[in-house]
Amino acid sequence: MKTFNPPSPFFSTLLVWKTAFVLVMLSRSQGVALEVAHVAHESFGHASFLDFAIYDPLVNYILHNTPNNCQQTMDYQNRAGSKFGGGGVASQSATNADRRERLRKLALETIDLDKDPYFFKNHVGSFECRLCLTVHQNDGSYLAHTQGRKHQTNLARRAAKDEQMGRKREQDGYTGANAVQVRKNVVKIGRPGYKITKTRDPVTRQEGLLFQLLYPEITQGVVPRVRFMSAFEQKVEDPPDRQVQYLLVAAEPYETCGFKLQAREVDRREDKHWTWFDGDSKEFWVLVTFKTEREERYSGVPGLAPNRG
Repeated sequence: MKTFNPPSPFFSTLLVWKTAFVLVMLSRSQGVALEVAHVAHESFGHASFLDFAIYDPLVNYILHNTPNNCQQTMDYQNRAGSKFGGGGVASQSATNADRRERLRKLALETIDLDKDPYFFKNHVGSFECRLCLTVHQNDGSYLAHTQGRKHQTNLARRAAKDEQMGRKREQDGYTGANAVQVRKNVVKIGRPGYKITKTRDPVTRQEGLLFQLLYPEITQGVVPRVRFMSAFEQKVEDPPDRQVQYLLVAAEPYETCGFKLQAREVDRREDKHWTWFDGDSKEFWVLVTFKTEREERYSGVPGLAPNRG
């Protein structure tokens, strides 16, 4: 094997250049290594550093086990999907952040939050989706949610439900503005005439009241309606009297009549409490029968059968 014996004055300097050359070769950058050899050759002049590198056993081994592309200055083999100057492969968190930002920009082009019926800002500053019942910390998170599968699925369900309701309204004969029936203001013409009769059941000895009301000018097709109201629901007498309750009878165009009754439990069996309207004579009858004291006392006791009369 041919060896290169450098002169002694240059031995230390050559050793430094050789070390630099080997380190550069180990970094798999032959282009830089050749530049180092060329600078060394120009520095010594009479000594060929390149010949020294080729005939040196260690350098020769490294030279033959490195890529042949001398123009390559970086290793791209272990950087999948990366481009020169790209800064490396993005992490999973960076990829997710970029995806959310792209979805936010896409949603901003198609969605106006001021006109979104499901967008709501609560008292703590968070954003809520009224359709999906989800909470978001910022508008970007909400906009990304609107492009997700859950929100899109709920939108499709809501559209199908609205379409079904629209078909039902068409079958009922109401469309558009007539789909919602708005109660019109009716001019009241006063209170109807009435008559109250006390009653008592001859068998059960239950007390009751029979109301007879006259509606000669009642609206065609209207049937009077009845309901019981607690003393705490009314706004006329203040403070309310817990010992009384009210029977309300309403029929247009007459004013609603209220009758003050004792706050006793009403027997709501079919033969004890009923209403009947005579369309010919325009008379309305209401029978109210109260339970006896014994029935009121034991009606809520578990295990006892209700009194059938």
